[in-house]
Amino acid sequence: MEEFTGYEKFTTTEKGEIEKKITILQILIKLFKFLRVWPIDDNDNNNNSRSKLINNGIAWIFFASSGLVILSFAVEIILYYEGLNKIVGVIDYGTACISALFRIMHFYFNNVKYKKMIDKLLNNFLCRPIFSREKTDSVDSYYYLAKKVMVTYSSVTFVWILYFLISPIFKWMGTFLLSGINGEDLPFPKILPGYFPMDTSKLSGGIIFYIWQGIPIFLLVVVYVSADCFWYLIIILTIGQFNILKLSIESVSDSINDEKIDGEEDFMPLEKNKMIQVDMKLRKCLKFHGFLTEYVCLMDDLLNKSVMVDYLHAIISIAFLLLDVTINLTSGVWSKFLSTALFLALSIAHMFIFDWMGHTLAQKEKEISLTIYDLPWYRFLSQKHKIILCDFKSKNPHRLTGGKTFKLSLEFFTKTMRIIFSYFTFLLQIRDEK
Repeated sequence: MEEFTGYEKFTTTEKGEIEKKITILQILIKLFKFLRVWPIDDNDNNNNSRSKLINNGIAWIFFASSGLVILSFAVEIILYYEGLNKIVGVIDYGTACISALFRIMHFYFNNVKYKKMIDKLLNNFLCRPIFSREKTDSVDSYYYLAKKVMVTYSSVTFVWILYFLISPIFKWMGTFLLSGINGEDLPFPKILPGYFPMDTSKLSGGIIFYIWQGIPIFLLVVVYVSADCFWYLIIILTIGQFNILKLSIESVSDSINDEKIDGEEDFMPLEKNKMIQVDMKLRKCLKFHGFLTEYVCLMDDLLNKSVMVDYLHAIISIAFLLLDVTINLTSGVWSKFLSTALFLALSIAHMFIFDWMGHTLAQKEKEISLTIYDLPWYRFLSQKHKIILCDFKSKNPHRLTGGKTFKLSLEFFTKTMRIIFSYFTFLLQIRDEK
């Protein structure tokens, strides 16, 4: 903790509060280090070419195994296509695996940039030496909001993946007991459709195929959810920092009004001493506002490609998931219906959360402009150019985007859902015609 800017100025109680907020972030970073997608620390004793080679090797083994699982989906479609139900399942989970693998590989190849972004977060956000500590309490509500979002999203996702991986085994065990009584052979169940070179009708081949599919899928889900929680925490904390900036600008106006002399006209310029104090506060606000704007740009540079792939996956996969849910519901396959419906809900929630965060971040940036407009700027002299500069930046906020082609917002979420439902209706018509 010693490397954090201004950390030594806090009391023991305040340091404890800061460490609580960093705990979740530290857990995520340790998980990324364990999966070898986080850069080795420069002060690590094992930081040598051999350890880096081992880390890179483990990461690439994971990437290769995940890629083979995805390739097995394509081979299954080409060689063993057996109707709409199978191809729907292959497209659903195949595109999801591709999206997850792209997210992880993007994290791996840009891990140094991610580390720099975290360093900025710790040095300038959580310790916050720029403003008085009274204003920093306002960010706590955003931290707890991020915590609730992360816990809810990750808990539901892990309940789904455990049900998804374990339910076929329990179903197979029950059927296997009945088949054993009747003297019949029963192949081990598949988690997902996919081609495997070994004979899966035998028990040993089926178990190997199950493990070959299950481990990469589970790790993909773990890293994908961790990356999502990583972004949820960073973006929501950034929203909280804009709220701190808003309160700091409001304090400039409050300090002027509190010290107003009786009979003094509103349009009169400030006294010299008061003007110096206001100038110092505005300099801090402008500096922090510039830093926040640069930080949003950095977040967008690292996030936009992953969001673009997620949205392409959403438009393709969610429409097929809706079709899959319809097929399972009409055919009465309740176990698969529950799994698919939960996966559908998670896919929509994932897309909605990012759109909501992008929308809220843009609204908070615009609130800065409104707060500046309410300042008694007519009483300032040399500070006017600082106010105008900050106001101009706030009126044109840098938005979080997907591939630099669309902006994350609730309006775009609505448009995307309309496209998905139109696509689903088209697929449903094709199915009914057959």
